[in-house]
Amino acid sequence: MSHVEASGQPWHRYQIEWNLESLMFPVLTSRGLSQSAFEIENEAYKTSISREEYNAACNPPTSSVEPPESALAALATPAPEANDRESSPGITIGDYHDCHYIASGVTAAVYRAQARALKVIVETHNIEPHSPQREAKMLASLRASNAPNIIPLLETFRDPQTQNFVLLSRPALGVRHEARTQKVLEVGTGVYRAPETLFGDRAYGPGIDLWASGTTLAECFLRRPLFDSPPAHEDGSQLGLVLSLFQTLGTPTPATWPEARAFRTPPFEMYRVFEGRVAREGWEGLVPGAEGGWRGLVEGMVRFESGWRVTAGEALEFPRMKGEAET
Repeated sequence: MSHVEASGQPWHRYQIEWNLESLMFPVLTSRGLSQSAFEIENEAYKTSISREEYNAACNPPTSSVEPPESALAALATPAPEANDRESSPGITIGDYHDCHYIASGVTAAVYRAQARALKVIVETHNIEPHSPQREAKMLASLRASNAPNIIPLLETFRDPQTQNFVLLSRPALGVRHEARTQKVLEVGTGVYRAPETLFGDRAYGPGIDLWASGTTLAECFLRRPLFDSPPAHEDGSQLGLVLSLFQTLGTPTPATWPEARAFRTPPFEMYRVFEGRVAREGWEGLVPGAEGGWRGLVEGMVRFESGWRVTAGEALEFPRMKGEAET
């Protein structure tokens, strides 16, 4: 049976045309962008006979596990409008009172409770490979380092269990870790994701954090994200982000992104080549509100080649990071 709606046209035709005509490059397969998500979507595409069946296949029902009462209370309270956030009385979440809604993501809603930020996890189905417990442990380890540039973690919940520890053949006990070349690709948030994670590079390193820092710094001056991307739960969100990267920075080449030649999904065989706003306007036009020192730091962080981005140590040596005045 063909995928046809009442109009007589395949319902998924419009999605394909959007990918080809708007993005102007071949459809990228599960070899690169978020492999598990693409496998699910492709299977749904092949077997569904209506848009409703396709949506149901891509969004399986949640488990029967009940979310915490605090999360239910947060969900039951509609998010106030932006201009009402400060004037609203706020809600109570666990031990926190007068909590004001800020924004929502794929798996969590963020609230402000006076001087604290609360991340309320509201997704109740399996969200592997993401793990809130693992994230909490990472934050706790950063607190133990007493680094001067890290805001301390005030509270955390621990979740020690047997599957989080590994006993090797020798008498040695350690925590589980991933091989350097087997890291998950679904890392980072929306418009702050580094390009190597979008093209199947499982051997990424600290450079993804420098990229995210650069895009965040640019947003401080622009008052909007440096790149555009549909919400993560929408179809084609990663392809939309790739399009924005290329339109802004220009389509990469083996000369501008050497490491990408080894990616499972190299970005060099596109139907259309974008010159990029940087080539036309320079970084002065891309981040017009930033002083030269800050603008140079953004430029040093937001580069396709991860090895060419400034390191964290180098970033701290920038005069503006030391509090020195613009010369």
